[in-house]
Amino acid sequence: MDKGDEKKVVSAAPDAVENKLKQHTSRRGFLKKAVVSTVAVTATAALAKKASDLIVEPDYEKAVADEILAGDKSLRAREYVLMTDREKKDYLHALLENSTKAD
Repeated sequence: MDKGDEKKVVSAAPDAVENKLKQHTSRRGFLKKAVVSTVAVTATAALAKKASDLIVEPDYEKAVADEILAGDKSLRAREYVLMTDREKKDYLHALLENSTKAD
């Protein structure tokens, strides 16, 4: 671009502003633009919120189901041995002694 073109571009901006200032504005036109702008901003915010919820929100039901399945699998893999009554009493006695020491 040569210098003459730059002057044309710069001089076009003030003309556009002057034309905008010369236009008659009414209360009805102002309110119409304000309402349209408000609706557009609100709709954009709602759409952004829904999109972010879909992207970020994890599937809690699947996570819980996966956790339960993993726990069930580990429980099935264990071998349990029955305790005798004497072992139960000894274990309970040790448990109670340790709980009173912690207080």
